[in-house]
Amino acid sequence: MIFNKMAEVVRGQVKNPDLTLTTSMDIQKDLGLDSIELVELIIDLEEAFQLSIPDEDVEDLASLGELADYLNNRIN
Repeated sequence: MIFNKMAEVVRGQVKNPDLTLTTSMDIQKDLGLDSIELVELIIDLEEAFQLSIPDEDVEDLASLGELADYLNNRIN
């Protein structure tokens, strides 16, 4: 499942393998990511899913659910 794979990458970025993630979590506020960490997360996701995520698209993704839907749409 896309969300589970994405969650593994997110947990690695926040360095908390036991963190419970939900689709409603805000990527920056709830995860405490600053702008540099967000860029690093996107790079990690691009590598994990073998795709490119344009900066313009990142600006529209606020929650983990939106990010998972975006990845799912890009893959399928």
